[in-house]
Amino acid sequence: QIRNQGHDLIAVSSTPKLLEGRTRDCIYKYFGNAFQDVYCLDSLTFIFGMLGFVKREDWKYKKYLELEANIVIEDSLDISRKCASSGIRTFLLDYPWNQREADAERVERVSNWREIVERLK
Repeated sequence: QIRNQGHDLIAVSSTPKLLEGRTRDCIYKYFGNAFQDVYCLDSLTFIFGMLGFVKREDWKYKKYLELEANIVIEDSLDISRKCASSGIRTFLLDYPWNQREADAERVERVSNWREIVERLK
């Protein structure tokens, strides 16, 4: 339904590139052909991230900027804050792991994809 409103859907995942096939399969299983493309961390970035040299938030945020995203749907509070502070309309899917602090300004907390579709109308 989001694509029917004129939006392109592109998945940006912190999953390492070596698991990209599984990630694509999972996205297809739950969303069909809704997404035009899927981006996963390259293996070197993933390894550096595990060692603490690269922040996952930085990689995903930079990818959103590179893609010139005007709407972001995230489950990370930190990434959502960065995107919202850059003027990107940001939806934060409500999960237990992103409840630790108050939401940032301009981050729209949502319960599910249906709520996102409704807010985009």
